[in-house]
Amino acid sequence: MSQIKDQMPTLIMGGSLLMYGLIAKTGALLPVVKYLQVHKTLDLQVTMTLIVGCIAILGGLVNATRKSGTTKLDIFVLRPLGGIVLILVMAMAIRWYAEPLMKIVSTALQPVLGFKMYKVLNLNYVVLGILAGVVLTNTWGIPKFAGEGVKCARFVLKMGVIMLGARYSFAELAKLGAYSVFLVGFFVLGTVFLVLWLGNLFKQPKS
Repeated sequence: MSQIKDQMPTLIMGGSLLMYGLIAKTGALLPVVKYLQVHKTLDLQVTMTLIVGCIAILGGLVNATRKSGTTKLDIFVLRPLGGIVLILVMAMAIRWYAEPLMKIVSTALQPVLGFKMYKVLNLNYVVLGILAGVVLTNTWGIPKFAGEGVKCARFVLKMGVIMLGARYSFAELAKLGAYSVFLVGFFVLGTVFLVLWLGNLFKQPKS
């Protein structure tokens, strides 16, 4: 019984994603996505939500009916599943809803502020995702069921940064010019030292 209770968040998220995917497939959400100007991604929304929803329900049922072991499947797939699904749900909500809404609000506030908040503050889905994670961690905290998935996501994030760096060649860097490379290096190293200084100030471990 306790295992089923532990998997309820994952099963609920999976069921919600399936419902969203099926509703989106009927075209009922077309007016909404057109207003948000993300109607071109509707097919992707349907595909992503149905796939992730099925994986969440299947994985949740497997976790609910068997004891967690120490196999690679348990360590890398089944145990982190809840956290990974939560991160994917947040990412999809931010990409398809929060970012477009931010653009609309930014455009509406432009006559008052005198500038587009979205462009000046660069509030794209990446920044909004980071802010959402910071707010979640510092208010409700990371849910118990999502703990291992969040740890797994850190590893995936590091791999993503490495793969992103692998896209660039020395020839492309040369095109940017020495000045641009200097700026990038300055800000990267500056950020590292700033974070280390703040960590020391607030008595936090260097890691």
